[in-house]
Amino acid sequence: MWYPTGVICASGANGQKEVPVIPRDTRYEKPSKVAQYFNYPNSEFHCKKLNYATTEFHTQGLELDLAIVHWEDDLYLNNGKWHAQRFQWGVENKFQIKLNSYRVILTRGRDGTII
Repeated sequence: MWYPTGVICASGANGQKEVPVIPRDTRYEKPSKVAQYFNYPNSEFHCKKLNYATTEFHTQGLELDLAIVHWEDDLYLNNGKWHAQRFQWGVENKFQIKLNSYRVILTRGRDGTII
């Protein structure tokens, strides 16, 4: 029986990730790399190989049985208070957007989440 397991990380600061984020698709690439992550076990991008991570944007509406969250230093706890760095450009409440990113990736595991 196949149980989808994969790595998920918050978007941003992708150059610093230890597990690379799925690269952008070429415009007309079929199947897309995100589709390969979830649906094509022979693909180098397939989630169970743990070679690549997806972001909160790739996984909208999708779940893994077991999500492995790659937590970066862009959101951290210091003296009992949350702090963030490396924000998205052009958004009003940058800190809230960062919190929302982690909230989304922490809910992608249907049966469990490993941080």
